[in-house]
Amino acid sequence: MTDPDAEYQQMRSEGANLQEVFRRAVADGRKDALRIIRGVFGLSYLDAKEACLELAGSPAELAAWRAEHGRSKSHVAPWEVEYGGAVDASMLRHPTALDDYFRPRSTSKASSKHSALREFWEQCRGSVEGRLRQGDELWVWREGEGFGSCGGLAVVREGEVVHAWLHWFS
Repeated sequence: MTDPDAEYQQMRSEGANLQEVFRRAVADGRKDALRIIRGVFGLSYLDAKEACLELAGSPAELAAWRAEHGRSKSHVAPWEVEYGGAVDASMLRHPTALDDYFRPRSTSKASSKHSALREFWEQCRGSVEGRLRQGDELWVWREGEGFGSCGGLAVVREGEVVHAWLHWFS
């Protein structure tokens, strides 16, 4: 028996983003596009629903849904740490690319010795990739210097930080 979602998994492995996979599933007449992007990108139900509304819903519908579910900002899977929406433009250090940010982390000496660490970074990469929309930028952010500082990765959409992950702290 063949996997009915294999085509969409293949699209992702070839570099398609969430928007492209979602639009293809809808164009294919799939009534389960939400389930497909959940599986392909490893998103929780609420994250996938929010992404679908961002892509296909009206701004009013998205705002009402976010208010109903208490989601003023994007949320992440339980294994991630989100920086609570507190990242602002003053904390952005430099733009980066998805591969440039994650390659050193997933191919580090520690990651090569510990498959769980490598899998963690691969899951993080998938979650970030699932959040990206056409025109988004990725930025490395940092708050503070020395002891007590922290940083990670942020998605900037139309000049506003819309999602941020905390990946390190001292």
